[in-house]
Amino acid sequence: MKEKKCLYCQKLILMGRSDKKFCNPTCRHAHNNEILNQRYFTKSMHEKIIHKNYKILRKLCPHGKGTVRRTTVEELGFDFKFFTSFYRTQKHKTYFFCFDLGYTPIMDNGHEKLLIVSWQKYMDNFDFDPWKGIR
Repeated sequence: MKEKKCLYCQKLILMGRSDKKFCNPTCRHAHNNEILNQRYFTKSMHEKIIHKNYKILRKLCPHGKGTVRRTTVEELGFDFKFFTSFYRTQKHKTYFFCFDLGYTPIMDNGHEKLLIVSWQKYMDNFDFDPWKGIR
């Protein structure tokens, strides 16, 4: 058997199957738990960012519709890369949603702004298949 090292503790694996990756079950469990913890950490960080984005939209637009300057949401820590869904109109305008509140970028007198809206019932009929496009 070719010299192999445990993926977790780096000790030499002296006996066992030729495809053995860990020196014992404890190392195997510890290695797999590290991977799961990393995945959970990433997921929880994304959830925190999306919740923060939602709180910012709710704070700036408590009644569900309004406009606000882009710089205002950026100063509050809004992260435009994270959202829960999107809606594209027939005129190809895209609204990005954090749960039931969404926004679309607009220009108003040379200022970049966001039009903030709440999810509407007719948006439930929006069907997007990345392989076929918007229907």
